[in-house]
Amino acid sequence: MIGAVILAGGQSRRSGRIHKACRLLPGERRSWLDRQIDALRAAGIIRIVLVLGYRPRRVLTCLHRNVSVVSNPNPERGAFAALQSGLASGRGDRLIVPLDTPLPNAMRLRQLIKALHGVDAALPTDRRGRGSHPVALTDGYAQGLRAIAPTGPDARLDRQLHALSPQHCRRLRLYASSQRHNLNTPRAWRAYLNRRRGL
Repeated sequence: MIGAVILAGGQSRRSGRIHKACRLLPGERRSWLDRQIDALRAAGIIRIVLVLGYRPRRVLTCLHRNVSVVSNPNPERGAFAALQSGLASGRGDRLIVPLDTPLPNAMRLRQLIKALHGVDAALPTDRRGRGSHPVALTDGYAQGLRAIAPTGPDARLDRQLHALSPQHCRRLRLYASSQRHNLNTPRAWRAYLNRRRGL
């Protein structure tokens, strides 16, 4: 069974006063972080690892679900070091989920996981064919990512995925690109809320 790694180790400087993990959607009492975990569980993912780095206590105040928590010992090295910390927490195929990425519904998440069969990685694309998150990785490919120097020029997941041949990386159009914006800034968050309200 596939597991998931939620990357929540950034400083969240651009998100304003409220940490992005703690934001609420209209009409909901659960935090954005809890919502992400619920979406993964609805897709049948039981093993979930939350990777923390900067400001871990702020993120943990928003966590009301039972998941494994690991810390990135070198958060200043960036997102790839956080990814490697999450991958080091166990073995098995993984779904990589940045905290600020809205997840597709459970059926489409399961479709992405199923697409991992026979390839090293599977990811959704937008209408222009560009890859996005969440990304499904096989255990063998994940272990290879752990061996990359986190300070090297290729220490980026997007570069590693781009280097994969089409025979080793499956790209799927799972949901509209308008739903896939990163929610790092207050402006991006407001735009996402307005789309959900139908404004």
